[in-house]
Amino acid sequence: MVKNKSRALTVPRRYPEAFIDIAKAPARANRLIEQETHALKDDAAIVMNSDRLLVRKLPAITKTYGGLVLPDLGKSEAGYGVVIAAGQGRYNLAGQLIPLRIQAGAVVCFGKYAGTNCQVLGFGNQEGECVVLREEEVFYAVMTEAQAARIAALADPPVSVVSK
Repeated sequence: MVKNKSRALTVPRRYPEAFIDIAKAPARANRLIEQETHALKDDAAIVMNSDRLLVRKLPAITKTYGGLVLPDLGKSEAGYGVVIAAGQGRYNLAGQLIPLRIQAGAVVCFGKYAGTNCQVLGFGNQEGECVVLREEEVFYAVMTEAQAARIAALADPPVSVVSK
């Protein structure tokens, strides 16, 4: 015997801000995103979840290390980018937060097929090309020798630092 079917559809009064009215969702999206270009408006912000990183891809290389100019067919997609936004970290099985080691502003190297490509106009390069990565998909971060020495001194277990 069902007492009240409509009760399942009502919003609990204890946490009204946690629920979004589906009928108001398009209006909310129009306040945050330009309708024609899908660019973020000036007062919009991106908040990354768990151990995700939003990385703006660097442009493809045009010259080799030796100075040879690459033709358009020889250019490969860049595996480097700058972290624009980082999540807070992830929780382990005991419920403890494991914070991210990579923060916004870091230059990182990642695999050719890593992450999920997305367009975030206003944050990416001219085309808005960004990639959403998990922290474990990043091979390494490029930083100054002083920053690397500071991280190596605090790391437990020890990490090795490679410099040119």
